[in-house]
Amino acid sequence: MSLTVLALPLFARWLAETAQRQGRRRTWHAFAPQASLDAFRGYKIAQLIIAEDDTAWFAGVTSLRYGVDTLAKCRRRSCRPPGLDCRCGFYAFRDRSEALHVLGGLGGRHPARSYVLLTVDLDGAVLEYESGFRAQRQRVLRVEIPDACVRCLRGGTVTSAVTFMAHPQFRGEQLLYERTLLARMALPAGSAPMRPLCEAHVPESSDSRKLDLAALRRLLTTEVALLPDAETPFKTTA
Repeated sequence: MSLTVLALPLFARWLAETAQRQGRRRTWHAFAPQASLDAFRGYKIAQLIIAEDDTAWFAGVTSLRYGVDTLAKCRRRSCRPPGLDCRCGFYAFRDRSEALHVLGGLGGRHPARSYVLLTVDLDGAVLEYESGFRAQRQRVLRVEIPDACVRCLRGGTVTSAVTFMAHPQFRGEQLLYERTLLARMALPAGSAPMRPLCEAHVPESSDSRKLDLAALRRLLTTEVALLPDAETPFKTTA
């Protein structure tokens, strides 16, 4: 009896996922595929993760890890991203302003994360949606970091950052808050999320690792810059 009770939710989930896949397939089958030699330009939000061995990668809003030039993978062996009946693949907005809007919403709200804006090229198989794309391959062309201290943002103010830092304390804070397997996969031991900080919020510790734009460019082997002040989406609160 107990096995039956446990199996019922799993069976219901399988039925729901099957119905969703069939619906997604029907939607895409109405479109004729078009091949293009040109990559699609997109914009997205991610965390920047730095490891002790001078490697770096990104973690998306869903915590999935990827590098500067990466092919998408799917947990379903029979699926080749971006699957017509799946959610796999790399997502990006077609409009930079939409990514900035998401950045503004996430920046001061999430208690343990800090985000950067990515400019990406998407190629291979690419599916187009109303507001963006889902693609097989993604190349990060540019990383833009908001010039705003993360800790000040959470207090409702915008303060310019004096340094970018990866610190073991930041990893512990995020894992304590999120407590998910995906979070641990994005932040393995010896790594930490990069945070922009003002002088008042720099941790006093021998484990502190301060970075500048030049050091981040060397780690990522792509362009890294500050987000222009005119595009900074954060607002102070009264």
